[in-house]
This record gives sequence, structure tokens and C-alpha cells, in this order.
Amino acid sequence: MDDVELVEPDDAPAAASPSEPSLLDRVRRRPRWLAAGAAVVVGLVSFQVVSDRRVRAADDARAAALADVPYVLDPVDPAFPVFVRGSYSWEDGGAPPVVSAFFGGGAPVADVLVTGTSGSSQSREAHLVAIDPATAEVVWDTAFAAPVGGATDAGGWCWEPEVPEATTARCVVRWQRPTADDSGLWQDLAAVVEVDASDGDVVRRTDLPVGAALGTGAWGMVVGTLDGSRLTLDASRWDGSHLWTRTLEMPRRPADDQTFLDLMVVEERLLVSDTVGDAGWLLSTTDGTLLRTLDDGTGWGMTRLLSSGAVVVDDPELASDEPRGDVPAMLVRPDGSEVPFDGDHVEWVGLDDGTLGDALLTGSAAAPGYVRTRGGTAVPSAEPDGSVARLRESDGTVRWEVPGLDVLVAIAVDGLVVVRTSDEVAAVDARTGRVRWRVATSGDGSSINGLLTDGRVILVAGGTQLDALSYRGERLWSVHVRDAGDEHVVVPGPAPTPAPTGAEGLTGDQVQWIASPTGRLALGVMTGNGDRQEYLVFGR
Repeated sequence: MDDVELVEPDDAPAAASPSEPSLLDRVRRRPRWLAAGAAVVVGLVSFQVVSDRRVRAADDARAAALADVPYVLDPVDPAFPVFVRGSYSWEDGGAPPVVSAFFGGGAPVADVLVTGTSGSSQSREAHLVAIDPATAEVVWDTAFAAPVGGATDAGGWCWEPEVPEATTARCVVRWQRPTADDSGLWQDLAAVVEVDASDGDVVRRTDLPVGAALGTGAWGMVVGTLDGSRLTLDASRWDGSHLWTRTLEMPRRPADDQTFLDLMVVEERLLVSDTVGDAGWLLSTTDGTLLRTLDDGTGWGMTRLLSSGAVVVDDPELASDEPRGDVPAMLVRPDGSEVPFDGDHVEWVGLDDGTLGDALLTGSAAAPGYVRTRGGTAVPSAEPDGSVARLRESDGTVRWEVPGLDVLVAIAVDGLVVVRTSDEVAAVDARTGRVRWRVATSGDGSSINGLLTDGRVILVAGGTQLDALSYRGERLWSVHVRDAGDEHVVVPGPAPTPAPTGAEGLTGDQVQWIASPTGRLALGVMTGNGDRQEYLVFGR
């Protein structure tokens, strides 16, 4: 028998071990895990549901509070159903009344929109027209003849009544006629009219002197006429009864210089400004008493009379000889003291629900190498480009400032100041100046009314594109305008990048997103050569 050598390998297999339990097995063996996990999931879902409900409730409450504020939109439907569509050209007679009514010119009075027409240069009759905002149909059309012969370029405009229950509309109808000499200048003719909103019957008509300036308030109107260097102001109530007459001496200037008068009424004060002569006066509307002469004038900028009696005027130390945008401003307080804005200009706030009141949003535009000053001393900027936004109290003091905001347009809603720059939208707490959120946006910044709202979403108009943001800075949806043959349509999604060329190419200055006084969202599209304009009004 042969010897057999038994060799035990070094890598003998180990004894078999039980398999690792799966997650499900572990959970089954520990039922408390299952219960705890289920509780967490239920808690998270419940929290999200409650959170969503709170967000919706906050949005609904905001929308309800803003419902009666002019230029706040009705709830926006992302499907953009078209309510009215059409087109026009100035050669064919100008914009139809429905365009004026829904594109910012219609005054809501007694369930109609009363508007003045803007006809061609040969139009001799001025018209006031009432539009039914629910059907876009013409309710009545009243024509007005010029007070003298040879007048053309007729038109008109109306303003919202001082009380919601008003049954009449107050409007201005106007014409132009050439002067008797060969100067090539035209004279302005105008009449203030009051019409019954139900049928258009004329209740009262007051023809103004040739070239007169007009200021209106809840109590009545002031008419300013210039004879040489003498300015006569006549104030009357809306029923036609006379209140007072006041005469002011204008600054001397060359005989061929024109005078551009502006009369602004705020409550019981009247601001008279001569932008060319750089002169200004503040008067009482009660009896015409001269309250103050603005020694440094008012200038070319965004002159404003505040309800406090303070006046925003151009800063004379930083004045320019030519009218331009972003004019540096200052405040003249009721006691006559001046508060420079350190080179800031007054920003345009397109909508204010009362969040700002008499506070002013000012800012310095982006400018490389810019150095701002305060009290004549240079202050280093927190931003390389020098841009800054400030909110100032009615006495001119700064409540807060946010460096790095070069504001193009803003709205003030529900305690927030929402601003649009060339590349972002930012929401700032109006009380503290804390930036709640900033969102990058697209577009060329050339659209008119670049920020709109229905109280639930903020609409950011960027050329052909419209973006919807929540009041928490979340991107919700986008749409854009597209060429569809002989007309244009609004389609979902952002605009193509880069933009198409040729017939399908649209640029920002060809597209205007507008909010009507009664809350309709409207869109205007101008053809490439500018000879025709298309309009769409949205809603059901």
C-alpha cells in the first residue's frame, strides 16, 4: 500500500456565516424604526402642506389688499387668453379708443373707461369715448369742436375721479394751431370738460386761454396765463365758482426764450415751476397766499411736491445746461432749508400701495471711477461702480441704503421695495433696508413698465420675455412673444438665445408690457419699420 501524504491547504474555506440582513429585515425586526420613520415622513408632508397653505394664504391676502389699487393686475393666467386683439397705424388715423383705454389712458368712472382719442395730425375734432371694460365695446362717443378755426391734431385725456362713487368724468380736450407769424411754432388750445359717464353728455366746458398751463386738485383747478413777464394764476372750484387770482413776476430773460410752465397741485398747496427760467413758487390753494419762493429754481429733473409741503428740485450745484436723465436732486423743506442728495437722482417708482408714502427712493447710477460725496467730502463707495439705492424720509434723511443697486424701475408693494436693475430683480424691506432676495434676470432692460404685479406674482418684462417671480424670489414660469405669420402670440418658455433674425426677430424696444388702470395686462408690438402697431389685451 502506497503511502499517502495528506496536505491541508493554507487557504481552507471558512465556515459559512449567516447572510447580512436587508434593510427591510432590519425594519421588520425593529418595528419602532418603522413607526418613527413613518412619523417623520408624515411630519414632513404635513409641514409642507401647512407651509404651502400659509404661502397661498399670504398671496391671497396680498392680492385682495391690492385689488383696488390702480395698475395692479387681475390674477394673471399663464395661458394668456386673448381678450382683445388688433392693429393700427398713425397714417390710418391713429390708435383706436380701446388702445388708449387699456394701455394706461382710460379713467375708470361708473363702470366704464373714459378716454380721449389721439388722432392723426389732421384731426380737427377731439373725442371722448367710453369703453366697457368687460366687453371692450364703445358705450358712447362725444365730439368736441375747437374754440377757433384752423386747429388740428385734436386729442384728449382724462383723470381718475377723486371719489369712487363719482358719476362724471373730468377730462382735457386739446388742439394745436400754427402761429400767425412765420416762426413755425404752434399754439396749444385746450378746454377742461366734465361729462356724464353714463351717456357722454357735456355737463360743463371751460375753454382755456391760448398756451395756458393747468393744475388740478380734488377741490378744483388753477389756470396760469403768461403776458410778457407777468404770470396770472386763476383758481376756481369744479362748479365754476371763482376762488382767487394771483400775479407773479417771472425772471427776465431774452425775448426769444420760451417758457415751460408746470402747475402741480397736492392737497392744499400749488407748486409753480418755470423749467426754462429756473424759477419756482409755492402757494396756498385756499387763498393764493405765496408760501415760499424757490430761490434756486426747480430745474429739468423729476420735480415733485410732497404732501408734507417739501419740494424735490434739481441740485443747482450739480445742474446741467441741457435736460438729461438721472438729474441730481435735493429737497427743499417746508421751512426753506435745503437737503442735498449727494448726487443722487430720484428713482421712478411705477406702483406704490402706500408702502413708501412720502419717502423717496433715490440712487446713484453705475459709473466706473465714481466717487460720491456727502457734505462736500468724498465718501468711498462700497461698490466699484458707485451704484447705490437709498430710501429717504420726507425730511431728506436717509432711512437705509443698499450699495450695488443701479435701479432702472421699482414698485413698492406690501412692505417691500422691489427694484429692477439691468441684470437682476431685488426685494428690499422698506422699513429696514434688508435685502430679502436677489434674482438674476435676462432681457435688455428696454421694456416700458419693467415690473408689474397681480399681488401673487411679480412680472419682470425683459424685451420679448416675461418672467414670473413669487414674492419669495422663486422663479415660477416664463413666456415670450413670437412671430406667428401676420400676428404675434405669447408662448411658454424663455425667449430663444440668441434671438432669431429676420421676420421672427423682436427686440426689446418693439415690445411693451402694460398694466391698464383696471387691471388688464396688455401687450403692444411695433413692426420693425414702425409703421404699424399690434395690440393684445389679455384676460377672459
